[in-house]
Amino acid sequence: MEEKDEDIEPKQEYLRKEIIDKGFNPDDFMYFLSKEKGDNAYDLSLWSLEELGKIVKNFQESQTSKKPEIQEKPETEKKQEKQEKTEKQELPKEEYLGDVDEDLWGNKINKKSNPTNFIIKCKKLEPSDLIKERDKLKVHITDVEIKKDGLFSLSYNEFTIKNDLLNIDFKRKMNDFIWLKTKLTSFYPNVFIPPLPKFKVKKDEKYIQKKIYYLQSFINYMINNDILLSSQIFEDFISLSMEDFQISKRSLERINPPKGIEDVITKDGNFDIVIKPEIDKKAYDINDDIQKKNELYNKLNISLKETVSLLFQLKQKFLTISTVFDELSQFYSKSNSIKNDRTNITFSKLKGVFSNCAEEYEKKMNYFEIYIRRFFKRIKSEISEFNYLYKNYDNARTTFIDVTERENVVYDDNFRNLQKYFGFTLNIIYKEYQNLNNVHNTRIKDHF
Repeated sequence: MEEKDEDIEPKQEYLRKEIIDKGFNPDDFMYFLSKEKGDNAYDLSLWSLEELGKIVKNFQESQTSKKPEIQEKPETEKKQEKQEKTEKQELPKEEYLGDVDEDLWGNKINKKSNPTNFIIKCKKLEPSDLIKERDKLKVHITDVEIKKDGLFSLSYNEFTIKNDLLNIDFKRKMNDFIWLKTKLTSFYPNVFIPPLPKFKVKKDEKYIQKKIYYLQSFINYMINNDILLSSQIFEDFISLSMEDFQISKRSLERINPPKGIEDVITKDGNFDIVIKPEIDKKAYDINDDIQKKNELYNKLNISLKETVSLLFQLKQKFLTISTVFDELSQFYSKSNSIKNDRTNITFSKLKGVFSNCAEEYEKKMNYFEIYIRRFFKRIKSEISEFNYLYKNYDNARTTFIDVTERENVVYDDNFRNLQKYFGFTLNIIYKEYQNLNNVHNTRIKDHF
């Protein structure tokens, strides 16, 4: 006999309080459960609250024991580090930036020791076999179910995804998509990762199909990008069963994302750092472009929304008129005092005319709402997501200018790293915005 929702909900609430609210990793806990009861571990009807209490306590103790103790450094070691840091900062006079030349903003710099064009050696892309099979690689969402057996919530969406190349089906939750985006953003800071739609648990078919379309676009974007398609993170997402994928997620948690620009992956293993006034200006033009596009898309969104509302009102009016003509037709057909078949037939025709008008307005309403408005709303969302790149660039630029404007600026490793980071973000935002524009232009052309 199945356990009722009201019996499962207290267990879910307990797990949320003890695992999520206390900062433990839910995936680690699920793996811990599976070791205890195997494939049926996630079925809460098999657990009593008392059993859950014991397993949660054991899990928490196992996680706490993993945390390394932070040992305080001895005072002598602290003094030595402080002295080394001071000596490192006290460089010879010739290491200070002189007044031989000026940088982009008119600051006095030493031309010989302050290059603005250089190449950083980073990690070269090792193309995966999937790139060779890209034409055959079709990954599409075939179904979505509302499940009510979640460990931490009463209901959630579970997607069925088919990989035609491998001829396999697998399940993914919305949280898995969110995890994928988070990991890819962390491991590939030089690649734009598009936003995900907000997906609520609803039974409305139109809502579900719209969200599936956006998730499908998200997957297709990964497939069309060489770096992302070669990522083990994405490959596991589109090829492993749910159980194996959870194991993969846990193993990836032990791998650190890039710590510096040298650890970033590019196609040729190089990253060109070019700090030029014209590119710096274009970065600001990009920000203006983003603001103008958002403004225009907002106008478009408001106008289409108002149009859809008017069409809905007209549809309702035509339905009302159609209903009245139907009532008149019935009145003439049933009346004993008035017998006029021709009038009855006329009213039936008029009912059909206004009923067809209502249907036509509903078609127009759906066209404006789904085919146009939601499409551009999605593009606007992607452009807004792009702002995080510009924010990183603007922070790097502000810091770089602040440092170069100081008196006695030292051209040391810290300055060079700052210069690299500024050049890195400057070029990334410029190139990725061009790529994003190309994607949008192609998408608009194909859509319409």
